[in-house]
Amino acid sequence: MVANQVWCGGGTEDWHYSVANTNWAYYQTSIMAPYLVGQVGVYKCPADNIPSDNGPRIRSVSMQSQMGTIYIGNMYNSGYMIYNKLSDIVSPLTPSDAIVFLDENMCSMNDGFLQVDDFDDEGWPDVPGAYHGFKGSMNFADGHAEIHKWVTPALKIPVRYGFGWPGHGYPSFGGGHNNADLVWWKAHTAAPLPP
Repeated sequence: MVANQVWCGGGTEDWHYSVANTNWAYYQTSIMAPYLVGQVGVYKCPADNIPSDNGPRIRSVSMQSQMGTIYIGNMYNSGYMIYNKLSDIVSPLTPSDAIVFLDENMCSMNDGFLQVDDFDDEGWPDVPGAYHGFKGSMNFADGHAEIHKWVTPALKIPVRYGFGWPGHGYPSFGGGHNNADLVWWKAHTAAPLPP
């Protein structure tokens, strides 16, 4: 994929010396760049303040993987809807419920989307952020934004240097099918495909 076909550029972030960690050019050529008028700072939560080896990272925000999957399809969350247009978001998930962008914990940050697996009851393949006292900021398809408080240990994963990608070495906090954060997450990421 080339940078001008994706929302945040074509690079891969990590803790070490990835060019995408600090290269503003990736973001200046993305499909969203004309709408941001050079304001690349919107890609990062101010509370994400642990730098990679080559300097402060540009991005801590990701798009959840059920949104805007026109180039890759539904490769991670089979059995659930994908949303490429606003008109795709219909009952039971509505635009006011559907997360589009959100903070991602740096322990799983590696590309432009936060991988969703709503079938898995044991955790998250990628980890939503908890930069605000174990709260995560997110934007929804209807345009509103909110800060959501995680209520179980499942997503209360602190960011610390060198922890996570590559290898996704973050701790696994399952909690099973009834984990309150997982139930809320599933209700805000994708609806099951109709039978």
